[in-house]
Amino acid sequence: MKSPGEEIAPLLAERKGRKPQPGPAPEPIPAPAADVYLRDEIAESLVGMAGELPEANELLEAVRSERRLAVRGLTGSARGMLASWLQRETGRTLL
Repeated sequence: MKSPGEEIAPLLAERKGRKPQPGPAPEPIPAPAADVYLRDEIAESLVGMAGELPEANELLEAVRSERRLAVRGLTGSARGMLASWLQRETGRTLL
């Protein structure tokens, strides 16, 4: 990466009527790393157990009917677990 002085030097040289010195060729941008997902069997089994909650079917029906809803009173990772279960059951993105 060029320092601010190196980036502006050619512009200043042109302004003063001098030709800028050619600099080194820019380095190519490396390709982004591929995402790696590891499966956690315990976490997978816990998400499946969310469907056994008494309120789960009612919540799933509300999400499938595309009604707006809010769930309150969940703490810690319970929100993520419930959102994960709903996403897997419906097959769509949830906010």
